[in-house]
Amino acid sequence: MSARDAFAFLVGKAALTGLRAIGRPGYHIPGALAYRISPSVLQYIRKPAEVVFITGTNGKSTTTSLVQQVLAASGKKVAYNTESNNQPGIVASLLRYTSVFNRSKADVLVLEVAEEALSKIVPVIHPQHLLLTNVQKDVPQVNQSPNYIRDRISEIITADMALIVNNDDPDVSSIGAKWQNVRSYGIARNPYTLEPETGRYAIARPCPVCSGKLVFDSLNMPSIGRFHCTKCGFASKPVPDYQADGFDLEAGTITIGGRDFPMHYKAAHFAYDYLLAYAYATELGISAEVIARAFDSFVNIQGRLEDIATAGKTVHYARFKQETPDTLALAIENIRRDPKPKTVIAALNIVENAWGPATANTAYGFDVDFSRLADANVEKFLCVGHVVAYDTANILRYAGVPREKLVVLDTDDPAEIAKLLRAETSKDVYLLTWLHHYQDIRKAMSNE
Repeated sequence: MSARDAFAFLVGKAALTGLRAIGRPGYHIPGALAYRISPSVLQYIRKPAEVVFITGTNGKSTTTSLVQQVLAASGKKVAYNTESNNQPGIVASLLRYTSVFNRSKADVLVLEVAEEALSKIVPVIHPQHLLLTNVQKDVPQVNQSPNYIRDRISEIITADMALIVNNDDPDVSSIGAKWQNVRSYGIARNPYTLEPETGRYAIARPCPVCSGKLVFDSLNMPSIGRFHCTKCGFASKPVPDYQADGFDLEAGTITIGGRDFPMHYKAAHFAYDYLLAYAYATELGISAEVIARAFDSFVNIQGRLEDIATAGKTVHYARFKQETPDTLALAIENIRRDPKPKTVIAALNIVENAWGPATANTAYGFDVDFSRLADANVEKFLCVGHVVAYDTANILRYAGVPREKLVVLDTDDPAEIAKLLRAETSKDVYLLTWLHHYQDIRKAMSNE
């Protein structure tokens, strides 16, 4: 450890104190400042002895929040990251839970870690538990290839880590198959289970073990469900170590081990997050009563799934991450499950590359089956976006949506979209857009 590390630590603590004094949470600023002064400050800061990492493409933030809630309910003092999930964000989180004398204030450290940051974080902070959500196609500028993501996760695992892996995700399950200290979790066939596409133009995927043909027997989410390889026999376990027997989105419950637990966030993909948090807590010996109490009081991070009452209608926010095919497909299924007449505002935003060459694309929208909405009682589709509005309309036309149901509006302006929302005659309006755009639209709605 160096004097530079100590200086970076003190500067970060001072910045955190200053921001709190003026009523600002600070988010990643103190961590970014400390990390810029000395990248090795991450190693310098004291951590709790017990460490758990949560990683994967989707579901990291919700699972991290659930795990933190359960651990806190069990009486532990928990340090966890609400800032970004890379090095500066993790430094910022550690600063909040460390005294000025560099002593940890927590019993356990719960970190959401981006897949591409794992190779830099694990040598400095070594977790006893690694919780894996899923491996799916991500935004082009980060981790567009699932194979790349799987390899980045695999290369950091050591024999002393206890893994909890998604039995229903082929890539995650293949990672777990290489190690001994592994527990699996998955969801049994249930009323929300989807049957895989088997038509002539169905897209096949290679087995992560032998590159043979992988076949899904059922799907609980896009590319996640019970599967088998027709060549090498690699398959999901018939019964994983932790299994959800089902969930009820109307009642807001998930059934694990014959007991119903509260699941207030009523979208199918959240079931995996709740189940993973349950599995980890049970591995630690936390009782079902404590887990149920924590789940019942759980409040998710802002903007993941919201309903807003305005101008005599309900606006449903139905996107859970930025522009990725799988999260867009999940949002479409969420809309499809609502039988009421509805309007859908689709803002399939441009994916911009902030980390490399100045490129942008709208390709992720073409990776999703929008025909799922063609017969979902949608009365009107408003296709908005300065660049993508006509792309969106074309996607919907190819998916079988009648032309008379399509309205194209060449705007990204949150205020204009807020006016459209308020003017809609439908009692239910679903909004498909990425998180930050939605937050701007919501702000514009509240300012009207």
